[in-house]
Amino acid sequence: MYDPSKYKLEFISKEKAIFWLASFTLMSFLIVALNLATILTFVSNRYLRRRSVYCLINLTIADLLYGITGAVYGFCVYGFISMNLDMDPTFSIFVFLCIACTFLASALSLAIVSLERVCAFFFPFRHRVIRQRVYIGVFVVSWVIAIIATWVFKVLSNPSALILFYFVVTLSVIIIFSSYAAIFIKLKKNSPQEFQNQTSFSQRRQIQEKKLAKTLFIATALSIITCMPYVAYRFSYLHMNQDTLLLTHPNVYSLMYIFQRMNSVVNPIVYLFRMRDFRKALFQVVFRCSCTSRVNAYPVVHRNEII
Repeated sequence: MYDPSKYKLEFISKEKAIFWLASFTLMSFLIVALNLATILTFVSNRYLRRRSVYCLINLTIADLLYGITGAVYGFCVYGFISMNLDMDPTFSIFVFLCIACTFLASALSLAIVSLERVCAFFFPFRHRVIRQRVYIGVFVVSWVIAIIATWVFKVLSNPSALILFYFVVTLSVIIIFSSYAAIFIKLKKNSPQEFQNQTSFSQRRQIQEKKLAKTLFIATALSIITCMPYVAYRFSYLHMNQDTLLLTHPNVYSLMYIFQRMNSVVNPIVYLFRMRDFRKALFQVVFRCSCTSRVNAYPVVHRNEII
């Protein structure tokens, strides 16, 4: 159990609470804006609605929900402190469980993306005939696992529950790196002679699959890197719950948590710089929305309507 006498409590000031509230608000705005724009880009452009994109949409939805719940959490903690208000414990627990669930769903979604790439590389013909309902079923199962793991985490409410929670995250990371390692080994084994013997269509498809695999690996690796400091920090204080950590090390905890939340920002940024089709489609969506808002702000008046 946590013994307050062993730690020096650093009560957060009102000024620092306002600073962290602004930081959380800015980060949450970036997460919501970038991931919402990514979803609209994938859904509105029919050239991007390929099988490989289904898993990315599921991942983006998880990151979007994680950003929304994180914004609520930041306002509840730092906003209430800055306004000298008491926070409802029940509501605080509910928001924290939503954050844990969406974070776990995001980790499982990354694992699903890597497994889908393995299927595309090692079983290309079977991958092309996978039906849409199979993807939906896999997504539903991943969210159910996230909800059940979060519920177990809440019921046990002890260090072993936290270990179980991060065990699922660690298992996802192992699946991710094992999948991409298998893909890159296969790419290395493919000789130039085999590539030359393929048709032009097969060559273009292999090049596209290779670029997509590299892009997704970069995005996944950056997501894991942003999470590792917070996970290591959390494991260093297994005997302390979330609220105790905030009271004991408010600045360190807030910095680690904001850095960990960057994992929901890096994916759209990597897509923007690495996927040319996505970049063009995103600019079209942004300019289309801009033109639509401009037309709505200044409606066209016909000559016959002028008195």
